[in-house]
Amino acid sequence: MIKFLKTSTIILIVLLFVITLALVALQSLVSIIAIATGIFFIYYLILLLLISFINKQNPNQTLLTLIWVLFLVPLLWLLINPEGLFEFVTPNLNIDMK
Repeated sequence: MIKFLKTSTIILIVLLFVITLALVALQSLVSIIAIATGIFFIYYLILLLLISFINKQNPNQTLLTLIWVLFLVPLLWLLINPEGLFEFVTPNLNIDMK
């Protein structure tokens, strides 16, 4: 179970890294989104370090559940309310296209 979580986190990190680099390379208004993807890249990188640290020790069920919650909360929030998540990650960046 922890191996699946670690593999999923690595896949997410690689995807976020590539997306962030592509957005920065565009050098247009869309590059503003690179701030949010960079923050998520760092978040999941820290989560991967936490998973690797816990994998070396004997993980208990409560800690494993907490890591799953930390892994899934941003993804579920992104599916439910992507604009709210973007505003949470970048609170001072006001992009209102109305």
